[in-house]
Amino acid sequence: MPKVLVVDDEAMIRSALTKILVSEGYDVFLARNGKEGLLACRDLPDIVILDVDMPGGVSGFQVLEALREERNTKDLPVIMLTSTPPLLGEQTAMDFGVSHYLTKPWSVGTVETVVRVALREAKVARGDGADISDYAPVKKKKKKKKKKVKESEADQSDELMRSPETQPEAIRPGIVDDRPKSRQDDSDPDQKEEAVIGEQRQATDG
Repeated sequence: MPKVLVVDDEAMIRSALTKILVSEGYDVFLARNGKEGLLACRDLPDIVILDVDMPGGVSGFQVLEALREERNTKDLPVIMLTSTPPLLGEQTAMDFGVSHYLTKPWSVGTVETVVRVALREAKVARGDGADISDYAPVKKKKKKKKKKVKESEADQSDELMRSPETQPEAIRPGIVDDRPKSRQDDSDPDQKEEAVIGEQRQATDG
């Protein structure tokens, strides 16, 4: 993944940007001022996020100017991320060849989007094509959890399915009515009633 150099004197800003960019899959390197930023650029990052007002005698504008004068970094994409209002700093940054100018505080999703756009623009400028998917965030797919059935419940379910009492007569295995016909007839309620009446008449006649 691309290497992002963050140059800012505020620890909170460096931490926030690191969290955002690492979650997007980028490798992040940090510098606390302009001098450290210039030294870190010798390792040729893929993009720089640069503050304007920093202590140490080297401002963000001076860093940007120095980068544009060097052959290895003259085309390096640089994003100015600063609290300096655009009316006061954007035109100066544009004159030095900044790629994009953002103000603090930034809105959610802005930094990630601008970084991807700046990398794509640099790739197109090099003639490498415009496939933005090379620098798209890497998102992990969430695995769906399968519901597990307890072994005891599964055994009870299987036993219930195998029980003849839970199956229709048409599919019950081995169920045959082998009673004598006379015993089968006795199971008819009407025949039982007629037999009882006949017995009562014989007792009366006797």
